Amino acid sequence: MRLGPLRKAALALAAMAAGSLAGAAWASVQTVDQRNLKFSVKLLTVAHGDVVEFTNSDDTSHNITIAGPDFVANSGLQAPGQPFKAPLVKPGVYKVSCAIHPNMRMTIVVQ
Repeated sequence: MRLGPLRKAALALAAMAAGSLAGAAWASVQTVDQRNLKFSVKLLTVAHGDVVEFTNSDDTSHNITIAGPDFVANSGLQAPGQPFKAPLVKPGVYKVSCAIHPNMRMTIVVQ
């Protein structure tokens, strides 16, 4: 059976979407809470591709900065109750801090 160009393109798109969904199924979400002006953990180890979700349980805003291998992310002003998610895809060591509260620091190791 011969496939026309439109059918080939549709099959290619379906294959790419299936591959993306399969990769997403392996990623997990690791949660770090912010409470009493501290991160809930000082050191977190995750698999590459995992998402780290920072929840703000304080009654004040935070501003999370993450710096790692070829990666910098900033949450912007994170209001109480507001989550911030960061997908970490490259193995290495990531330093996390709050720009508002300089004593808030932690490390994430991505394997």
